[in-house]
Amino acid sequence: MSTLKELTEIGKELLGYKDEELRQFFKEKKNKERENRQTERERREAELQAERGRCEAELQAERVRREAEENAVRLSGSAVTLSRRLSGSAVRLS
Repeated sequence: MSTLKELTEIGKELLGYKDEELRQFFKEKKNKERENRQTERERREAELQAERGRCEAELQAERVRREAEENAVRLSGSAVTLSRRLSGSAVRLS
C-alpha cells in the first residue's frame, strides 16, 4: 500500500501533477489499491470455499466407507448365525 508521501513524490516529481491532477492521481491510486484488496479477499474466500468443499467431500466419503464396513460386518455376522442354525438343524432326506 502506498503512503501519501510516496504518492505525492510520484505524482509531483515523476509525473508533474499539481493540485486537481494530484488529487485525482491520489484518488485513482487509492481506488486501485482498494480494488486489489477486494480482489485478494475474494480470491482467499474462493480458496476457503474450495477447501471446505474438499473437506466435506472427504468426510462424506469416509462416512460412506464406514457405513459399508458396518454393513459388511452385519452381513458377515448374519451369515455365520444362519450357517450355525442350518448346520444344527440338518434334515435327512431318505
